[in-house]
Amino acid sequence: MNLYRLSQDDETGYDTYSDCVVAAVDEEAARHIRPDGGDSWDSMFGTSWARYPNLVKVELIGTAVEGTKSGVICASFHAG
Repeated sequence: MNLYRLSQDDETGYDTYSDCVVAAVDEEAARHIRPDGGDSWDSMFGTSWARYPNLVKVELIGTAVEGTKSGVICASFHAG
């Protein structure tokens, strides 16, 4: 399991996530993890995270300790 820093600048302003750290098996799996807990992409009404997975920037930052489960470790939310 790897650790990745995800960031996006597709959705900005209040009530959005700018970035997060996630645990995932690979870059593609990481790209599909949403810090808002959602599983819906392409929302025409806006969202708190990028509208499409290809708009998420992924950076490998390390290896997780054994037993770490896939998902969000921490996230930066900009409340309004």
